[in-house]
Amino acid sequence: MLLTELKNEEKFAFLSLANHIAHIDGEFDAEEKEIIHGYCLEMGIDNLVYDVSKFDLG
Repeated sequence: MLLTELKNEEKFAFLSLANHIAHIDGEFDAEEKEIIHGYCLEMGIDNLVYDVSKFDLG
C-alpha cells in the first residue's frame, strides 16, 4: 500500500477504520495487532487507542 501518501487526517481515518474492522468480532488477536502495527509503521504514526463508542464514519 501507499499509506505514506495519505494526509495526516486520512491516515488516522484509515487507522480508525482498520481498528474497527479488526475489533468487529469482539476479538483482537496477535495477527490483527501485527497488521495494525505494520500500517502504523508504514504511515509513520502511533496507533490510536480504539474505543468502539467513539467510532464515527462521519
